[in-house]
Formats: sequence, C-alpha cells, structure tokens
Amino acid sequence: MSKTLTNKLHMKQHLYAHRLEEGASVHEHLTVFKEILPNLEAMEVQYDKEDLGLILLYSLPPSYSTFRDMILYSRESLTVNKVYDSLTSYDKMKHLVVKTDSQGEGLIVSGRQDQNANDDRGRTQERNPRGKYNVDRGL
Repeated sequence: MSKTLTNKLHMKQHLYAHRLEEGASVHEHLTVFKEILPNLEAMEVQYDKEDLGLILLYSLPPSYSTFRDMILYSRESLTVNKVYDSLTSYDKMKHLVVKTDSQGEGLIVSGRQDQNANDDRGRTQERNPRGKYNVDRGL
C-alpha cells in the first residue's frame, strides 16, 4: 500500500473500528488486530504502545468491562503486549470455568413427590391399647 493520506486514514479507521463481537473468538480478534499494526507501521503511522493497549481494551464488548477496569486500574504502566497477555489468559480462564460449570448441568435432585405426601409409607407406627396402629404424622 502506498503512503497516501487516504490509505493512512483508511488503515487508522480499520484499527479504530475493529471490535470484538459478543461471543466471537478472542484469538481471532487479536490476530486481526496484530495484522493491522504492521500495515500502519509500513505507512509510517506511529502509535505509542500504551495507546495501542487502550485501543485494544476499548475494542472489547461490554461483557469485558470488569476485565477492562481491572487492567486499567491495577497497573502502573500499560502496553499493548501486557493487554495481549492478560486478554489471552483471561479468555483461557473463561473457557475453563465454562467447561467446569457445564459438567454439572445434568444433575437432577430427586425428592418426595406431591402424590406421595399423603401416603403413610416411611412413618413410624405405634400400637394403641386396642391393638390398632396409630400413624405418627410428625405433628
């Protein structure tokens, strides 16, 4: 690509408009983001590593707002490489948690059903003086 103003603006627009859609692959998002940067460098467009980190953080969907805040406020310095690493780790952890949670979805809790509520099975019986049994209903 030539270094015309139009081409530079087009590549900048591509960088700023690049967004991670909800539920899309973080890995693919990072791959595309990393492909844009060398194209900008080839056109002699310079960005500070901190600015690129911010652009990447704000390309994430609203569901990543807690992650974004954690990265922004827990570090003294921010670089695009730190954001790459943190986002990759966060995504891996997110998939591990989802897999762990999904394993318990098939569990069913069984208990006494309503139709058996009036049944006398399972209750203790006492013998009254006349030889008949009284059912202890736990009252």
